[in-house]
Amino acid sequence: MSKQSNTNILQKDTQLIYEKGLSYYKKKDFKNSYKLFSKIYKQKLMDAKFNFYYGHSAYKSGHYEMALAAFERVEMIEPNNDRIKLEMARIYFILE
Repeated sequence: MSKQSNTNILQKDTQLIYEKGLSYYKKKDFKNSYKLFSKIYKQKLMDAKFNFYYGHSAYKSGHYEMALAAFERVEMIEPNNDRIKLEMARIYFILE
């Protein structure tokens, strides 16, 4: 199998996992959305929307450090996103 074929398979798998994780997220099943999003976050580091969902899922399931890292990535991509600043402040408060 060629490198291009492997890349296409990985992208399809990532998309399927993302869609399943998003369906859990929309049902407020943050534990399962976090588990699925954790499998693909390295492929979606520069995706602000994904990192918001991942961070929120991590926060809601008690993984505060992972939530903070995801929200920091969103802040790097969207520096004027006030919602992210609020989410990060909430986590800093919990971690202190």
